[in-house]
Amino acid sequence: MSNSLHAICKKLLKVTPEEFSELEALAQEQIEYFSPLKMATTTRQHRLGEYNKLVVGKLRDLQTMLKSGADI
Repeated sequence: MSNSLHAICKKLLKVTPEEFSELEALAQEQIEYFSPLKMATTTRQHRLGEYNKLVVGKLRDLQTMLKSGADI
């Protein structure tokens, strides 16, 4: 299990600021999605976008923590 976590952390350290920005833009598109004929889909996309935005923020925080204290 620790090898898997190590691999995930190594990959996270390689994520660039541009890639984080792309993910945030995708989440924002999901938040702004609107279809007047499909309100259930609109609600689902909005919730998914909010969740994805939170996840990207947490991944960014984790990357910062790893860079500041990890020797991988």
